Amino acid sequence: MYKGFQYECRRFLVDHMMDCSLLDIEKLLWIYLNIYFNYIPNNSGFICKDEFLKKLSESKDFSHYKPMYFHISQEKYDKLNSLIANNIKDKKANIDLKELEGLFEGLLLDKNRSKTGTYYTPSSIVEIMVAKALEAFIEGCEGESVAKRVMMGENPFTDKEKTKGMLSKLLSIKVIDIACGGGVFLREALNVLSNLIIGLYSSIDIDIDALTIKKTLLEKSIYGVDMQKNTVALCKLLLLMEYKRDGSSSNKEAINLNIFEADGLLLKEINGEPIDNSFDIVIGNPPYIGERGNKQLFNKIKATEFGNRYYEGKMDYFYFFIYKGYELLKENATITFITTNYFVTADGGLKLRCFLKENMSFSWLINFNSLNLFKEAKGQHNIIFQAKKGKNCNRIELINIDNRKIKLHGLAGIVFGDVKEEGVSKTQLPRQEQLYDFHGNILINKDVINDKILDKIAGISNCSLGELCNINQGIVSGADRLNEKWGERLQLENETGRGIFVLNDKEIEEAGLNKQKYNKLLKDFYKNSDIKKYCVLENKKFKILYINDTSVENIQELPELHSHLNVFKDQLIERREVRNNKRKWYSLQWPRDEEIFNGEKIVSPQRAAENSFAYHDGPLYASADVYFISPKSKVSLLYLLGVLNSSLMYFWLFNRGKRKGEQLELYATPLKAIPIVNIDSKETNKIIRLVDEICNNQVNQIMQQVSLMEIDEAVFSLYQLDKREKEAIRKFVSDRRKTND
Repeated sequence: MYKGFQYECRRFLVDHMMDCSLLDIEKLLWIYLNIYFNYIPNNSGFICKDEFLKKLSESKDFSHYKPMYFHISQEKYDKLNSLIANNIKDKKANIDLKELEGLFEGLLLDKNRSKTGTYYTPSSIVEIMVAKALEAFIEGCEGESVAKRVMMGENPFTDKEKTKGMLSKLLSIKVIDIACGGGVFLREALNVLSNLIIGLYSSIDIDIDALTIKKTLLEKSIYGVDMQKNTVALCKLLLLMEYKRDGSSSNKEAINLNIFEADGLLLKEINGEPIDNSFDIVIGNPPYIGERGNKQLFNKIKATEFGNRYYEGKMDYFYFFIYKGYELLKENATITFITTNYFVTADGGLKLRCFLKENMSFSWLINFNSLNLFKEAKGQHNIIFQAKKGKNCNRIELINIDNRKIKLHGLAGIVFGDVKEEGVSKTQLPRQEQLYDFHGNILINKDVINDKILDKIAGISNCSLGELCNINQGIVSGADRLNEKWGERLQLENETGRGIFVLNDKEIEEAGLNKQKYNKLLKDFYKNSDIKKYCVLENKKFKILYINDTSVENIQELPELHSHLNVFKDQLIERREVRNNKRKWYSLQWPRDEEIFNGEKIVSPQRAAENSFAYHDGPLYASADVYFISPKSKVSLLYLLGVLNSSLMYFWLFNRGKRKGEQLELYATPLKAIPIVNIDSKETNKIIRLVDEICNNQVNQIMQQVSLMEIDEAVFSLYQLDKREKEAIRKFVSDRRKTND
């Protein structure tokens, strides 16, 4: 089927189906069902409404759609016949099931992606994941060398009975996807398994047809679950299309598919049988949904015994699918998932990481970093991981892809072969413990040489930044400016973006807040982009109404302020701390201790491409995406600033801190863990002098570069690095800068 078919289907829905009171996906299913009943495996050449409805009513999987499609006119069938005939003609091989699924899921998800967190998995990724999952299954049965040969289509057995034994295991395998969507993983598993089985039968001179094998697999081995009725129908339909393409001439499905409409997380039995500890492979691409903005969804699952057992604050919804996958697996069976890679270091993933460390063994991970896998999710960073239930696997293969120009169709050569690509590294870890650092984070960017340097940095340090300094987050107002949602609710649609607590000079003047009595409440407000290495850019663009528990006792006494905030009162009273009676309705939600914004401090943006820390002495107010570092005891902030901005510290934060793709996450948890050498030495004093000169603009740009190099050297000396280790860090930093550019 040509790529233009997707466009033509969309046009057909617009041009000919707008008067049908059906959802777009129901209309598209009507097209696909017509293809199924009339064009697979043989092109009948004509679509007749009565014949179609008759076949539909006889179908146990799709008969419930008959009333829905009864009122579609024969004229539309005629037009559909022309559309399909022009694309399929008489070449059944042109029917691309992945394309049909992609079009369907595109219509289904275009408007709902932010709610469902679902992305259509590219075929190259599906093929790799299914191959690795089946290879792991065979390896668990017969060992690594046998698994690789079987997956290559060979028969590694000289004994006929052993071959039959392998066939028996393959024919009894159980594979499930508990968020199956259109079933792309299940169809790939069906095809790969049937090809392997037919090949093994052929090697012992037994002739068996694909239909027989596929029917057996569909009824005994392939399981799928999805919450959406139409998606379940699509999954069934595409599996049956896959089956019939191998030559079935009958349109009556005599196949009992194991595809169910249900919440995969709460499913406890299938066909009356318990399903825990019963599957050999759990595979898929679970939905990525953060808790923020999706409280209702999380509260619903938390109210269940399952959800309550595994919930942790700030988690992603896909974590539940990992836990459920574990429960479904037999001992030593494998889960193979593609997810975002944030859980390996996220604060909200600590419980999950502890669970994985205690109950599962990773065997294979591929970290894609900034390589974009889903065109609909720019900036998302993904990982594929495979883990066994139990603690019987030690060896782990890590593949790290640090080249965003690699083509997806070339990934198989990297994963399974010896294809060399710039920015791709493979690491073998002999023990599971090596995958975790001392904070319990999962180290997905392992490098033997770098690891030794990082361990040395940690070992030489005599304290952490968190022991020397207080580290605080900036202000959370709960309503900086009017957003689109509240603009609609307050009937202020044309004023989206209007300042509430954060205002510009014009807004201050229009609200009458430019009077002297409000000067003590209006503070210069800095953005995280104002923070550069060593300095903070001057900002006069915005001010924040800094209202804490004591600064305004009675807002009625400040009529201009009351008038300004009262417009947004319905929004302000919905903030959590106000609802809990911890804040006045007109106060900032979390104003913090005002002391942290004044005096001597180091500030950093929450997220940055490089380690960017600046010194500031005096008032500096900023939002929650800025962190404030102030001394607990006598320690030079200038010294700490030099260390924090050094190449060594970038190397540390990139590898042992927290990241989102290429961006460093500079919030409290990774900042507190930074290893510091806190001693009085000539290097310490040198760093203080050089940083003081930079902060006070006592050196020109050329000399500043020299000073930065000298600071790096002094920091290297403090952490006792040798020449080889210094060069490794310099090269690492240089390579990272090239990647970021």
